Amino acid sequence: MPNTKPPYPPEFKREAVRLVKEGNRKISAVARELGVTGKFVSGITNLVEL
Repeated sequence: MPNTKPPYPPEFKREAVRLVKEGNRKISAVARELGVTGKFVSGITNLVEL
């Protein structure tokens, strides 16, 4: 069986984007705090509406 993670729920993505946009925090800091990659946070920042 492949070692893949299930998709993150929309609430998780919205919270990550909120932390970046409203908290004036760096993507790398938010990613580290949430346990995901900076690439993931960067990718959803432009896709997810708050």
